[in-house]
Amino acid sequence: MSKFLMSVLQIDSQADKKANLDKIGRFIDEAASHGARFVAMAENVHYCGPKDGVFASAETIPGPMSAFFAAKAKQYKIWLHCGSIGEVIPGESRLYNTTLLYNPRGELAARYEKIHMYDVEIENGPSTRESDTKKPGHRIVVADTEFCKVGLSICYDMRFPEMYRIMALQGAKVMFVPANY
Repeated sequence: MSKFLMSVLQIDSQADKKANLDKIGRFIDEAASHGARFVAMAENVHYCGPKDGVFASAETIPGPMSAFFAAKAKQYKIWLHCGSIGEVIPGESRLYNTTLLYNPRGELAARYEKIHMYDVEIENGPSTRESDTKKPGHRIVVADTEFCKVGLSICYDMRFPEMYRIMALQGAKVMFVPANY
């Protein structure tokens, strides 16, 4: 594994997608200006707000959001891990929670759709059913970079260690686990 400078960007994403992307764009600019060769973001980097906005903020891939991230990677010749975004699945009533990895040429090097949905019902407590709005992916993803192999996952996946064992057996040295908390 090579040594490299990575920047991890954390913003308090809200319901304004444009403001969130503007802010993350400025943070990518700043990270690159400090010599970061790899930049990573959080889950739902584009939108965290009321449930009715989850679908309105999502896009197909390719789409404007993925083009924005590709252009930033190419502009600064950096690896860009895009946290996660809501991906519209044509013909489906649910979205993928997708992470994208761009290489320094602005090309999509890998993509991963979150496998494990956060469905929790607490007796006399809150209930969360991510599977109501999100469709699970089916592939474990390890990607080659010039620095090392990286494993891609999202949030609740962290509760399933076998996934990380498989990625390690496939050569992953760095594991990405963007989470929205």
